[in-house]
Amino acid sequence: MDIDRLKGIERALVVKNGVNVGTLERTTHGAVFRYDPKWSGDGIAYSMPPTRREYAVQGENLHPFFANLLPEGRRLTALVKAVKTSADDLFSLFIAAGSDTIGDVSVQIEGAPKPRDLSVPHDLSQVNFMELFERSISASTVEERARDVSTSGVQPKVSAAMISFPVSLWKRGPSLLKLDPPEYPGLVKNEHFFLTAAKLSGLNTPDHAIVHDRDGKEGLLVKRFDRILKRGASIGSIHQEDGCQLLDRYPSEKYRISTSTLVEALCNVVSAPIIETLLFLRLLAFSYLIGNGDLHAKNVSVATDPTTGRIRLTPAYDLVSTIPYGDTKMALEFEGRTDNISRSDFIAFAGRFDLRAPAVEAMLDEVLAATTEWRPRLKELALPSKRLQQLSQSIDKRTGDLMYKRKTTAPSRE
Repeated sequence: MDIDRLKGIERALVVKNGVNVGTLERTTHGAVFRYDPKWSGDGIAYSMPPTRREYAVQGENLHPFFANLLPEGRRLTALVKAVKTSADDLFSLFIAAGSDTIGDVSVQIEGAPKPRDLSVPHDLSQVNFMELFERSISASTVEERARDVSTSGVQPKVSAAMISFPVSLWKRGPSLLKLDPPEYPGLVKNEHFFLTAAKLSGLNTPDHAIVHDRDGKEGLLVKRFDRILKRGASIGSIHQEDGCQLLDRYPSEKYRISTSTLVEALCNVVSAPIIETLLFLRLLAFSYLIGNGDLHAKNVSVATDPTTGRIRLTPAYDLVSTIPYGDTKMALEFEGRTDNISRSDFIAFAGRFDLRAPAVEAMLDEVLAATTEWRPRLKELALPSKRLQQLSQSIDKRTGDLMYKRKTTAPSRE
């Protein structure tokens, strides 16, 4: 079926890890999801348990959980053009993009053939990255899409502007391929560098590597952690939800959710709230240190371990320093601020979630100590000298914010 005919679809099947779970239908003023009467497994989302068999929304034609499975940024803009619909027709966009979503829930058109295999050679130097991007959304003019970054007059956040799309590589398996957007040069090197720095700082990060296509164009290949290799070399899907999905909020609200609200949502579902909250604070501290101004609610996710059933934070992703591109503020407020965050702020916040101060201080010290390993290599970012100096000065300042400050005793007046 041609992609621009998908806006005429009124009903589709919702699938969880390859098994039909229910149906999704348009309604006059919204949409309704119904669990199949025979379904007795887990719900498709924490906010949509099968204890209720029907979930309806009005005003938007797609539920928040499904809406958060849509691609973001440039790929979403391209998808709107390809489907020839409006950006608020979320139902049609989901039907068009929902066969290979993040996590284990996807959508299929009844009676439609299986999506074609988009596997590419193990040697990426044989292909053209922009042609792969075109194949990933089945649209036409790459050059036109490259010019149309976002809604007119709106400057996108840095990570949302990156060209990012799924690929399946022989031997390597499912991955994400990320390319530099024209307006943010060097973003691939930026994310590669800070993913490496994050691992040195004690964070779990996905496998990643810089790759080049046949024309020498640079890309960042990131292994998908929502997929797992099963027996017989088949690929299984892992249940994953981001902060907006946990809170049943639409993607447009990802910058409006407070850090406290996000952590509360995490604690409601993870298997070990204390451990995962401390891990989230490590991610937050590292993001503040490097100036990652795009740590919003969709860039924090939980996943279910398929072997143990435990629910925990996923590896960190979309880790970039936005300071070289003029974005110096944190995406979400932390203790009422988006800048000038101190060590005491972390301790106060953690205390409200039953974390002891010594554990938080030890974590902050580990993050700061790791800077000695990656800080001297900032020149690898290949930034203009002025921007490199700005980033370096910011890291110095924020290192001071997070350091332990010995209390001084007032001099005696005797």
